Amino acid sequence: MDLRQLGHLLAVVEHRSFSAAARALHTVQSNVSTHVAKLEKELGTVLIDRHSMEPTAEGSAVVERARRIRTELQAIEDDIVSMRHEVAGEVRIGCIGTTGRWMATPLLGELSVRHPALRPVLVDAPTTSLAPRVLDGDLDMAVVNTPVAEAGLETEPLFDEERIVVAPSGHPLAGAGNIDVATLASHPIMLTPVGTTFRDALDQELETVGVR
Repeated sequence: MDLRQLGHLLAVVEHRSFSAAARALHTVQSNVSTHVAKLEKELGTVLIDRHSMEPTAEGSAVVERARRIRTELQAIEDDIVSMRHEVAGEVRIGCIGTTGRWMATPLLGELSVRHPALRPVLVDAPTTSLAPRVLDGDLDMAVVNTPVAEAGLETEPLFDEERIVVAPSGHPLAGAGNIDVATLASHPIMLTPVGTTFRDALDQELETVGVR
């Protein structure tokens, strides 16, 4: 077992395919497949389900430890750099997709001006995935939807987002202005999946008016 094998495994899990992992690592897919296969052979178990591309139970255990190893290795480099009074090294920032699309460009631009030796890595994922990864040390920080359920995390409000209903012309809600949840519940609507922060907050509001 070596660090390259663990790094290739993490890339496959985080990018959800061997081809995407290869692009992220600037290598060929066969190289990624070989490293993961060798690791599986050494450990005597399958780590990635090739159909769902999800880690197996054994794979999840290896991934959790591999992320800790990656964090500690990066911390060694960052500690040495900090002794030279530089802000440098890798910083891993999680961000929900809807926010990342407009925030990433100005954020990276500002970081490059203020701290040119810093290497930011953006991770796109939902709040339910990002918050635990901050707790585990896999991410340094994350921009997520509030409220955050996980204990042990400090949060700082950045901005408020409006909830907007998108409807075709001629729909009863088109041009209605502010819409209360009771009115909204009387129409068929498409929502984010159950378990996401936005959906949970909306479901709680609907429950207050007797809608489940």
